[in-house]
Amino acid sequence: PEMQQKVAGIMCNFDEDNLLPAFSFSEKILPSVVTKRVLASILAKVFDPHGLISPFLTGLKVLLQDTWLMSKAWDEPLAGDLDAEKSIFQVFDDLRHIVSMSKSITVPRWVGVLCSDEVQLHVFCDASKRLYAASAYLRASGCSGSSCHLIASKSKLVTPALLKVNFSPKFELLACFLAVKLAKSLQS
Repeated sequence: PEMQQKVAGIMCNFDEDNLLPAFSFSEKILPSVVTKRVLASILAKVFDPHGLISPFLTGLKVLLQDTWLMSKAWDEPLAGDLDAEKSIFQVFDDLRHIVSMSKSITVPRWVGVLCSDEVQLHVFCDASKRLYAASAYLRASGCSGSSCHLIASKSKLVTPALLKVNFSPKFELLACFLAVKLAKSLQS
């Protein structure tokens, strides 16, 4: 039997020395009627301090922001809106798939860095019309070869005031700023 315990809010598999950044809810929680309250509840149940599963949650965050922009009530069903309906079904199908696969998502706790290895931090960033993000990878190379591991990521939604502006270099600059903050937090 695998020994799993929570450490600092994240499930760990000590037999394989992996972090299990899985969702803490089951597929039963995904309802047939989607409301703003349901979306907020699902997002509130995820604890992901390192951003290891943040790419999987982006669609839900955008959908929740859309419900705020449409001035929806907390318990008003969202299926009546044609644009939201398409994205709701796509996002929830993706989420159902992710929830079913979440047990197989593992992240090595030890990234293979020895004292004699050369260690480099690589941070990448990008932006779109709806969000900007940064991810950090640790690259270690030495006599045993090279390895590269995702160690953290951050993503932010574009604020509603900026949504009215056409995609501009400002979003790219926001992504660069986020990348610098992420790099500084990892180096300290």
